[in-house]
Amino acid sequence: MAKQKISDAIQKQFDKVHFQIETPVFFSWLGYKQVGYVKKFKKAGWGIQYTVESPEGAKYPCGIEIKGQKTQYNTGCIYLEDTRSIRQESLIKRFQNDAKPRTTTTVPLVIDRSTNKSSSNSNLLGRNNDEASRKDSNSGSARNSTNLDVKLGIDGDNKHHTPKRRVSKDKQLDTAIQRQRDFLSGFVKKD
Repeated sequence: MAKQKISDAIQKQFDKVHFQIETPVFFSWLGYKQVGYVKKFKKAGWGIQYTVESPEGAKYPCGIEIKGQKTQYNTGCIYLEDTRSIRQESLIKRFQNDAKPRTTTTVPLVIDRSTNKSSSNSNLLGRNNDEASRKDSNSGSARNSTNLDVKLGIDGDNKHHTPKRRVSKDKQLDTAIQRQRDFLSGFVKKD
């Protein structure tokens, strides 16, 4: 990527301190826009580097964007015009709202298993160690090997359809695992 040409007037603006410590600012880190507080600043080769603290308490080094032009360091970037266009009270309120711990509500999924006593936890996960029952339960399945379908009936029964695992893939996997073991055993110190 070619280096952008920056006018002398903008470069002088990059070298000027625009925000004092504890000033709320609108910034982005890796493209994620948020509000934070300036915790410190220092002179860098490309302009003033700000350290901005997010509502979660993380501190990010930031450059600055002025009139659409950013400093060389732009992984973290304070937006000068946007910060000034938003009232300070609004920035503070956004910061406080983002700093509040998020609460999540979980809804438990209860499935009545009393009507289907033949299933076990290994069947629920689609893993069945007994090859004979695996062939019986999956004999009609012609699905893609990456799919696992779960269908819930009205009576609460779970019906799982898992594709057959090819025997040749089992042998290839076993061979690959054995080659890895043989390779790694060469690094084991033997007495």
